Amino acid sequence: MMSSSAGSKVPGSSVSQPARWRRSQIPEWTMADRLRKAREHARLEQRQLAELAGIARATVSNAERGAHIPHRATVRAWADACGVLVSWLETGRRS
Repeated sequence: MMSSSAGSKVPGSSVSQPARWRRSQIPEWTMADRLRKAREHARLEQRQLAELAGIARATVSNAERGAHIPHRATVRAWADACGVLVSWLETGRRS
């Protein structure tokens, strides 16, 4: 019998997941994570995104590190440059 600290099987897989990664406890992405993921999905370097969005490269870096939350106009430009929804960048939701 498994102890409460042991992992559990991922459905449809032979891989065990640690107890701390149960469904209700999986951490959500932060806005900084989504900003970085959007840029990477668009296959853009920070410098390229900055040029396309009309912002400083330092703004891109600071936002992706979570050092500051970008202004809404910056988020809109980021979304346009990366081809993602503003609402997803801001909230992680599609609408």
